[in-house]
Amino acid sequence: MGRELRPGTRVVRSARSLPDGDGVPVTPPLIQSVAFDYDSAARQDEVFGNERPGYVYGRYGTPTTAALETALAELDGTQAAVCFASGMAAIAAFVDACALASGGRVVAQEDIYGQVRALFERWRTERNAKIVFVDATDVAAVEGALRAAPTALLYVEAIANPLLRLTDIASLAKAARAAGATFAVDATFATPVLVRPASLGADVVIHSLTKYVNGHGDVMGGSVAGGADVAKAMRDRTILDGAYLPPHEAWLCIRGMRTLELRMRRQCESALRIASHLGSHAKITRVRYPGLASHPQHELAKRQFGGPSSPRCFTRRSRRTAASHRRSVGASASPKARSASVSGSRTPTTSSPIWITRSRVSSALPAALVFNCHITGLAVARSLASHGVRVVALDPDPRGLGQASRAVAERHACPNPLEDERAFVDFLLERGTAWGDRPVLFPTNDEWVLAVARHRATLEPCFRIPFSEHRVVDAVLDKRQLYRIAAELEIPIPRTYSLDDPEKTAREIRYPAIVKPAEQRRFYDRFGSKVFRAENASELVRMSRDAADLACVAQEIVDVPAGGFYSYCSYVARDGETLGGFVGRKLEQYPEGFGTACLVVGEQVPEIAERGRAILKAFGYHGVSEVEFIYDPERNEHLLLDVNPRVWKWIGLPVASGVDLPWLAFADAIGRAERAGRIRDGLRWIYERDYALLSRERALFPATGEVVLAVWDPDDPGPLAQSFLNDGPAGRYYCAC
Repeated sequence: MGRELRPGTRVVRSARSLPDGDGVPVTPPLIQSVAFDYDSAARQDEVFGNERPGYVYGRYGTPTTAALETALAELDGTQAAVCFASGMAAIAAFVDACALASGGRVVAQEDIYGQVRALFERWRTERNAKIVFVDATDVAAVEGALRAAPTALLYVEAIANPLLRLTDIASLAKAARAAGATFAVDATFATPVLVRPASLGADVVIHSLTKYVNGHGDVMGGSVAGGADVAKAMRDRTILDGAYLPPHEAWLCIRGMRTLELRMRRQCESALRIASHLGSHAKITRVRYPGLASHPQHELAKRQFGGPSSPRCFTRRSRRTAASHRRSVGASASPKARSASVSGSRTPTTSSPIWITRSRVSSALPAALVFNCHITGLAVARSLASHGVRVVALDPDPRGLGQASRAVAERHACPNPLEDERAFVDFLLERGTAWGDRPVLFPTNDEWVLAVARHRATLEPCFRIPFSEHRVVDAVLDKRQLYRIAAELEIPIPRTYSLDDPEKTAREIRYPAIVKPAEQRRFYDRFGSKVFRAENASELVRMSRDAADLACVAQEIVDVPAGGFYSYCSYVARDGETLGGFVGRKLEQYPEGFGTACLVVGEQVPEIAERGRAILKAFGYHGVSEVEFIYDPERNEHLLLDVNPRVWKWIGLPVASGVDLPWLAFADAIGRAERAGRIRDGLRWIYERDYALLSRERALFPATGEVVLAVWDPDDPGPLAQSFLNDGPAGRYYCAC
């Protein structure tokens, strides 16, 4: 008899295999063993050497995970699939192996999932990776990007996360094949139930198993499916990089896959019913859902997906409002529609069946014509487009950032009113009927405001003009009248002098001083600066004579402390009622001294708001305006500086803070007057380019907290691309703003 084994040995040796017996499990067993035993080392070595099938160590493969991989390959119609510990791990492994490891170039969809975009951007910085982004809904643009240089990989999403923009997989497959590039499609949102990209020509199909495939919100996983060569490369990555999907997660995914088609069909049916209902709701101007006939890619959705194209749903009221709930897409306990942020890599993956947004062009609303469509025009266009207004950009210079925005429906070159005002007016009159019933005019610079105001009687039968007549605008812009009225209202101003007698003023004023114009645009175009700075009497006399025809005044320079610039911004209706008001504090400007804002914070100061309202009321002004103040520490007063009877550069800050001035002006112009809501104070607006340039010169006020970006919006990347071109081969936009 052999020696009796101790309990510890028996425990270790027992239950190492299932008891014999007939019957095959309906559900594949969960095999969690990390190691696998063989009756000889030789057989184990054969498995290690891939000479015979089998399992030896969990990182090399497990039966449960292999069962999931076989199922995924069958679903996707590929030769093989390899599973990873997350969707991001799958993407990182594939893109690196397919392209980056060998120095290959990648052309990627511009509006991919935010975390993938962040990964690609990091690779571009840390590894000098050759990754370019392109609008994948524009097949011609993709073909151009592929032709621009030898490309190893074209990477897109079947349905973009989270914007629900569709890619034409068959057309892109042909483009990739013609360029000799591997074509990879992330089909997470579509799943194999709606589309099988490999059948349309894709070489590789990627999934985040975390989402719809598992469907229960209790697993993280990813997969890469393709040919045998792709599977071999991915298997090598899971072994060496250690990101192989563990068997328990694989078993849960298999469980979830059993109901994938049932869930997807039901979710799509529900989403279509919800989308149809919301699309007819009076307070919702756009529902972004490809299953609706109103969606611009509806025909592609029907052709490619065979029906409603995604069960995903979002509400959006502001481009930069963070989601209140963040749960995995596709989980059975996904929340109802929530607000969603689309700000780059922080994009949440909130699961909801449709994207509801306020940016549908409504045929019930007249168009808006935005003149001089650069940074200011961009903010105006985005504001109005978010309410369903069709925005038309008019500009003599095609390099304006606003013209590159998706918020703009049409772009037209027009005469510059500074060069030929009559031609500008004739241009409007000749084309007015083409833009529908009396479009609303939004000039964004003084010369455009004045040109419209001077020809109001001619233009008004064809257009709506949401600001005061010429007499009032001219008076507001005349610094001499402005400061006279301010004195009557006992609103303090910087020490200001008439230039009717330059020699007399030169003797009396304190230096350094400035000479500033009533109409800044003409002054800038002639002299290349916003003001003259005079260090002594002779300079002031000379400068005054050079600008004698521009209605200038002389002013002592106030030693304004950092952050001492304030503005009262408002929309005043024709009856004199203020429908929305906001105070912003300019923290940084570029260039320093007399530049334009690059960092502004919302900071409500009652005294400034009161003085701003008073000066506008005294002139009888109605419309959007910015009343500028500076803080004088010597007098401990906020001094009135200027009134801009128009929209201005950082108008995006009050818009994001709840005081949507362009919309208030538009709504009032069409007889649907609205009041602004509650102000969200403390947001910071930043013009990225100038703030970054200024940061090279000194330490700045921080751009922390909730930030409103002037240009970059991942849902609207064109303006940022145009800004890069303007600093490079395209050349600078003509306007100093």
